[in-house]
Amino acid sequence: MPALLNINHIESQIVKLLSQKKIAIFLDIDGTLIPHADHPNNIMIPKNLRFILYNLRNKLNGALALISGRMVKDIQNIIRPLKLSASGIHGLEYTNNLGEYLINNTEPIPLDIYEKLYKFSKNHPGSMIEEKNVSVALHYRNVPEIEKKAISIVNHLIRGSNLKLLKGKKVLELVPKNSNKGKAINFFMNKHPFLHKIPIYIGDDVTDEYGFELVNNLGGYSIKVGYESNTLANFFIKDTISVLKFLNLVYFCSKKIRCKSLILQNKIRG
Repeated sequence: MPALLNINHIESQIVKLLSQKKIAIFLDIDGTLIPHADHPNNIMIPKNLRFILYNLRNKLNGALALISGRMVKDIQNIIRPLKLSASGIHGLEYTNNLGEYLINNTEPIPLDIYEKLYKFSKNHPGSMIEEKNVSVALHYRNVPEIEKKAISIVNHLIRGSNLKLLKGKKVLELVPKNSNKGKAINFFMNKHPFLHKIPIYIGDDVTDEYGFELVNNLGGYSIKVGYESNTLANFFIKDTISVLKFLNLVYFCSKKIRCKSLILQNKIRG
């Protein structure tokens, strides 16, 4: 099990990078900025979320992006009227910070897969299907006991296809094999205003591990929401409330104002 260590010693590093305008921040949404809900449409959006993101975008000169499994149009509805760079459906959709689509040309999920998943969900009340055109998700947060059966049917459906299974927190998503959040972050890191900056990525789920790996390889800061030993993230943060506090602290960081209590913890392998 990893030991946890307070990391006030990285405060000076972040302050320095911010003063040099060298930080880029990437954020997952569900479970990171917003608590998980029993249905994707039933989320409770923190009142100060848009204000924090607005301030942070300006602080970073636009080097802020949302990286989500949600569709871009759903992301835009969450932050409206604010406009940010965003990637949806695990790197299958992209918009710039004006809300303009950059990429959105992936083939839709075959109809027969939708039909079989809907039939499975109907036979297991409490589960639900979320259609995203280029991907489809089976949510079972309200009926966790069906997990093994759900994984089995999904693996059967994608056998021999160009799809893969992404396992999240009580959700199974079928996506094209070339999609993941690391790819999404890398897409932005090769474009202005993210180019040549040090990335920070915050996420809470198994699907965020691709993002952690990419950020680690780029020498950035990978931050996991919640304390789990089985993660590639280098730092932990407690919950969504702590994430918003951290982002607010980053906004106020400067050479004159120290980032008191970054509320992160380092992961040290023991």
